[in-house]
Amino acid sequence: MSDTERFEHESIETHKSISEYLTALQEGFENGRIQLTTEKKEISLLPNDLLQLSIKARKKGDKSKLTIKVSWRESDEKEKEDARITIQT
Repeated sequence: MSDTERFEHESIETHKSISEYLTALQEGFENGRIQLTTEKKEISLLPNDLLQLSIKARKKGDKSKLTIKVSWRESDEKEKEDARITIQT
């Protein structure tokens, strides 16, 4: 059984509404929690301190595309404790 959760949304928006979404994402990254919700779907993400960022831009004729991808691994405190190493001399 897979524990994969997916959330996808696509719509036509104004530049102002896109800016508001980006501001909400910024606040979510700062607070360590991003909640995405539509009428039918919901996902909660817990970004940590180390994130991978990828930005791609493309322009072809009169069409432009900007892709921003942020990824990270979520881990609980137990995993963090297990990952710590102690070195004694």
